[in-house]
Amino acid sequence: GRMMSKQKLVLTTPAKGQAMIALNSVDFANFITHPLMKPPALQNGDSQALQFLKDDVVVDAESG
Repeated sequence: GRMMSKQKLVLTTPAKGQAMIALNSVDFANFITHPLMKPPALQNGDSQALQFLKDDVVVDAESG
């Protein structure tokens, strides 16, 4: 219905409990760099010092 046509999930009441989502690398990049996502503030209070990159990033789970 409405959720599929707008491609959004609208929560009308606060959610309680736990949930997990699975994202591929493209979806995760879009999620973490979305304009509404703000990077965490560092201890010095500077949130601009941390920037998430969307393209050309490789994560090697074996080497850390």
